[in-house]
Amino acid sequence: MAGYQLSSYVPGNSILHRLDPLIKLAGIIAVVSSLLLADNWWKFIPTIILLIVIVCKSDNIFFYLFHDIAQVWLFYIITFAIHCLTNDGRILLSFPFDINVTDAGIIKGIFFSCKIALIVSFVGPIMRTTRLSDWDSAMQNLTGMKALNHFSLRKLIEVLGYTIRFLPLIFQELERIRISQLGRGLRLKGNIINRIKGTIPIIAPIISACFYRADAISASMQMRGYDPGASRSQYKARKLSSLDKAFLLLFAAQVTLSFI
Repeated sequence: MAGYQLSSYVPGNSILHRLDPLIKLAGIIAVVSSLLLADNWWKFIPTIILLIVIVCKSDNIFFYLFHDIAQVWLFYIITFAIHCLTNDGRILLSFPFDINVTDAGIIKGIFFSCKIALIVSFVGPIMRTTRLSDWDSAMQNLTGMKALNHFSLRKLIEVLGYTIRFLPLIFQELERIRISQLGRGLRLKGNIINRIKGTIPIIAPIISACFYRADAISASMQMRGYDPGASRSQYKARKLSSLDKAFLLLFAAQVTLSFI
């Protein structure tokens, strides 16, 4: 999909490009969790320092950073509005139906909007330096770990791996449907209500196409005798390098400092 830029892979040979996908996945889980649980501004500092290190070690990722932050502008507006209107405090503005804007609500709205911006700023460079095939490989490596050998957990990881593998096909299908609907007279311009209405003729066909493709893949795997409970072999076993261990310690330090 041409407009989907947040996870577009940027070729390069930076330190972040060479980092193991499993370490990146662990970093995303750790950093996003620490940001979601942060309850004051000071706990943002370890994440900001980590973000500076990541951006400095990535080739040309800095030019995409502000684009990624601005791309989710609607989430900032919704988050800010919800907190402005639902928190107690000194009333600054009053509206009908007992709707009030408070000073504490504005502060919390800015705080949580900054959380979203930091999450996007961290996830963006990680996604841009990792191919979808690498994410799929990381998911397959997770299924081979003895600690994650529970059948239900392995099944969930495999489903996530297949989802990541077929994301490009889904985006291509979405772009094809969008162009087809535009050729039939669909208009996606105007106010936000008209834009939401205009996405319905795109969403309905893509959902139908996803179900059709999932059914076709399921039938194909069953015909080939796929057994979700069988053990998986690996063509090439991954080993953590010194770079991977260094970033693992860096992520651990960020989480530790965020909870102090």
